[in-house]
Amino acid sequence: MWAGSRLMANSELTCPDADQRYGLRAPGLVWYGSLSAWSPLLGVIKAGSFAAPAAWLPLLAAEACVISVVFLLIRGRRRTWYLTDHHLNRRAAIATTTVVLVSTTISGLGLLARGTHGIAWPVTGAALQGVFLAFVHGVASLVVSSALFMIAVTTAADLPGLPTKRFVSLLTTARQTCAGLAEHPIWGAMPATDPALVQETQLLATTARELAREAPRPARRFHTAFADATDALGEAVSAVHRSRDAYREHTWGEHFGASQGEALRLLRRVMGIADA
Repeated sequence: MWAGSRLMANSELTCPDADQRYGLRAPGLVWYGSLSAWSPLLGVIKAGSFAAPAAWLPLLAAEACVISVVFLLIRGRRRTWYLTDHHLNRRAAIATTTVVLVSTTISGLGLLARGTHGIAWPVTGAALQGVFLAFVHGVASLVVSSALFMIAVTTAADLPGLPTKRFVSLLTTARQTCAGLAEHPIWGAMPATDPALVQETQLLATTARELAREAPRPARRFHTAFADATDALGEAVSAVHRSRDAYREHTWGEHFGASQGEALRLLRRVMGIADA
């Protein structure tokens, strides 16, 4: 349901901002991922060399495996930090690429500091070997990555630069509530009076407001818009619930029929519900 959500491209709730597209709400992930790359620069791990270019291909294959594992770990963690899976692969790929580039840069600085390689123009074979060595050490550092990075990509923890455990918990509740509401028949036809539905929409609205307050700064715009939409849903459900039997179908049509409000149209797209 979430992976297939079709969101309108011109609304607050459809990921127009940089956070939804590029994953800006967890900048600490890059820092924790590249932290162990500082070891060669600090002299903890001695940087070696690869004189034989024939060894490059197997090394690149091994590096690709490491990067793939890091991508999958980051992707799985980022899934819990967003309401939907929209742009999930892009956000994970950007974060993984950034971690690799930062780690490679730090490893390259270590080689320059040791004096084993230098910067030359035009680019020589030795310079290319230095770039390759920096890449190898940068990615290899992810294998023995810091404990902080492992915590960041495997567990919910209140680390600086990452969404808080409370935010993740609220997001999980909102996602589960939305999944349940998406299955309710009220979106397609007027149901019988359902007090439980009123309670569910009130719970979602309350959770969404708390999410907006708890959200990291790059995510506040999205979650404020989401909270407004859940408020509109709660008001619509309550209006249908309070209506007299003779007017209930008319009230339902005003809120959930073809003339439904913009907030509800946006919310049903987040839930992956087809247009009425």
